[in-house]
Amino acid sequence: MLFQYLIVIEPLGLLYGSAGRFLSPENLVGRSGISFPPSAATVSGLYAASLNEEAIASLKIAGPFWACSQQPENFYVPIPFSSLVKQGEIHQLRWYSETQEWLTETGESVSGKFDKGNHWIPINSWHQPEKIYQEPWEFLPHLHPRIELNQRKVDRDSTQGSLFLENAVQMHPDACLIYLSNISLADGWYRFRADMRAN
Repeated sequence: MLFQYLIVIEPLGLLYGSAGRFLSPENLVGRSGISFPPSAATVSGLYAASLNEEAIASLKIAGPFWACSQQPENFYVPIPFSSLVKQGEIHQLRWYSETQEWLTETGESVSGKFDKGNHWIPINSWHQPEKIYQEPWEFLPHLHPRIELNQRKVDRDSTQGSLFLENAVQMHPDACLIYLSNISLADGWYRFRADMRAN
């Protein structure tokens, strides 16, 4: 079995999903820098601090996923690419080799508009998903009208008119982040550190 260990991360308070971006009249896509939940590469940094090079070379991590804290084993994964969601209903696509195309469960071509966004299903219903779920976190952007060049602090005396968008994330108190690994990680308190420099 490739993944033998379930890593459960229960965040406390607000989380910062990115270091943010400077905004200008030419670039008003402030949420382009958002990166949440932390990638599997970020979690591998926790291992790098305590494992030797040989163990790190064999390390495999999957995620991010999420779960309800009471049932972390039945974690939520993104809906498969062979499934589409329309008005909250899941439509399974099947590959038809005769016509060399993906068709709906009724044998029709895929047409119309489908729901956009992230849709999650419990891992226990992977083969027959019945209901979709939304992620249990919310982005809380905070716009700083002016900041110092090397700090995330509002510079009230500056004559520069720069904007800086700081992205925080608030998770539901009963939710946790899930990662899978082939190497165990010791129980304890860990802190994810984001790069504080703006690009």
